[in-house]
Amino acid sequence: MKISPQYLAGVVDSDGAFSITKRHISRPVPNYTGMFQLTWVLNETTQEFMDSLVSKYGGSFFIQTEKRNAFPNASKTVKYCSTGKALKLLIEDVFPHLILKKKAG
Repeated sequence: MKISPQYLAGVVDSDGAFSITKRHISRPVPNYTGMFQLTWVLNETTQEFMDSLVSKYGGSFFIQTEKRNAFPNASKTVKYCSTGKALKLLIEDVFPHLILKKKAG
């Protein structure tokens, strides 16, 4: 499956999240780590999409087999996560196609 940056930007816009996490809080100068997460409902095409995403950008995904404290009919989900070089590649490819809803400032 070929993933276009435009398509992935749409997926990110609907089901993804970028975040920055503070690590080593106890150090005098903490460092920060960027992360991207995407969560989708498990279906026939999700595995192929996630394999393509990992192949193109790196990162990893896992299939959540058990949902604790979930609704009785909740679907299984797949979660993709990238940091470091994988995140940099993904941002460089997708960022020009994202629709920014709120600018920092």
